[in-house]
Amino acid sequence: MNYPINTLFDALAIWSDKTFGTPAERGPAGCMKHLQKEAQEALEKPGDVMEYVDCLFLSLDGARRAGFTIGEIIAAAWAKLAILQDREYPDPKTQPADAFIEHIRSDRIGGTDSQPIIRTEVRMEHRIDGTTQLVTEQVDHPSHYGGADDPFEVIKVIEAWDLGFSLGSALKYIRRRREKGDELTNLKKARWCIDREIQRLST
Repeated sequence: MNYPINTLFDALAIWSDKTFGTPAERGPAGCMKHLQKEAQEALEKPGDVMEYVDCLFLSLDGARRAGFTIGEIIAAAWAKLAILQDREYPDPKTQPADAFIEHIRSDRIGGTDSQPIIRTEVRMEHRIDGTTQLVTEQVDHPSHYGGADDPFEVIKVIEAWDLGFSLGSALKYIRRRREKGDELTNLKKARWCIDREIQRLST
């Protein structure tokens, strides 16, 4: 039998809003706190599929109450899976059977010279026209700021020249002007940051 996820999501939303109040009235916090309780119950009853369904429902309803559509949730799930597949994990045979396994992390942000780490961030970007877009973005040394191997990477220049927040932000917008977002908007943002620094120095 076919069980469409969007129909299930809509049915869950109707029941949840009627029973617990709308997202505007309550938001996602209650779902996430309830999820902690249900996760413990699933841990205590690993053979009961309904305990896992409780966790699934609370996760979906919490995301919905935070403002995400089922399409955005599914897209983010695929993006997150790609991130997980790119990470390195310890050999599961070396870990206790009842312990969770985390990916291998570096001792410092950006990794080490022998094992660089590139972290990514997944978020929903809300546009002026009312639409949303799933954005997957590199966190450590993103290419639109030059990348780790570039001696003129923005963060290096900001620190070397002691530019501070406003001028450093202006430099960021100038560097990324053609690679992230709209070029004209980035240049306007850079000008705004420079104007703010001029205003600060003029007072």
